[in-house]
Amino acid sequence: MTRPLTDADLWDADRCPVCDASTPRPVIMTANDTPRVDWLACPVCRAASLSRMPCDDYLDTLYEGYYDRDRRSPDVDDAIWRKLAHRISREIGWGGTRPGPIRILDFGGGRGGVALAVAKQLAPRQPATVTIVDRSFQHDHQASAEQGVAVERVRSLAQVEGKFELVIASAVLEHVPRLAPVLGDLLGKMSESGGAFYARTPYALPLRTLYPGYDMLFPQHVHDLGPSFWNRLMARHGIRARTVVSRPSIVESFIWDRPLATLAASLLKIPGRIERWIRRSPTDYLWRWVGGWELFVTRS
Repeated sequence: MTRPLTDADLWDADRCPVCDASTPRPVIMTANDTPRVDWLACPVCRAASLSRMPCDDYLDTLYEGYYDRDRRSPDVDDAIWRKLAHRISREIGWGGTRPGPIRILDFGGGRGGVALAVAKQLAPRQPATVTIVDRSFQHDHQASAEQGVAVERVRSLAQVEGKFELVIASAVLEHVPRLAPVLGDLLGKMSESGGAFYARTPYALPLRTLYPGYDMLFPQHVHDLGPSFWNRLMARHGIRARTVVSRPSIVESFIWDRPLATLAASLLKIPGRIERWIRRSPTDYLWRWVGGWELFVTRS
């Protein structure tokens, strides 16, 4: 078990750790009382982040053996990965016309379940290779074949070379304290000729206002990134996008596994989906209680 967080484990985020802006960030709410940590809202990028971030040593201890712990059942993981892969594959629409294997980068991918599921769905018409980046990986580098797909595993983005047809960052960016350079690197890894980027993050602070007891997973979650942030991302980074799909994300559970949580999450997302259809994908949403958000982008 990870030891309790202390002041010595924290560093002050004086600038926005998501966009590196120095603009003052107002306090939204308190994340932790002892030691004191607040949620701050950035008026530049519209992200919310912790005022004090856990240091690397603490995070290394926190995430050591993370994927070996008793979390969700393998059946639930596999079902979610297939569901996410289907959504990503449907948006890609490559049609098997690209020469050579499609390169997929899965940042913070753990076992690489989402990327491998996408590769398997592409396999009948297009071969793919997968590179998985995860700080919990025990070795500096390892290459292997998994499920008939060539897989490369590394610990950091600095070890990744070249461009990718698909970059995946699913349920990971909210865990990265110094997010600004990482996000820039990920977007820079997209191939110039139609490369795609998929991200999925919690949008949980509004749920905390709806239900104060909502678990924000402190200090695992250090950012809260919703539609107002994602809908400004491409313009802020000067990237011309051919396709942008910004919407409430999938419900990360199933009726047969967690019936009450699945029903509640599904009901909360319905008004957001209706607003997206009626208002034709607004930049800022009136309905804020959608939970997770996802973004899919392809370069023009």
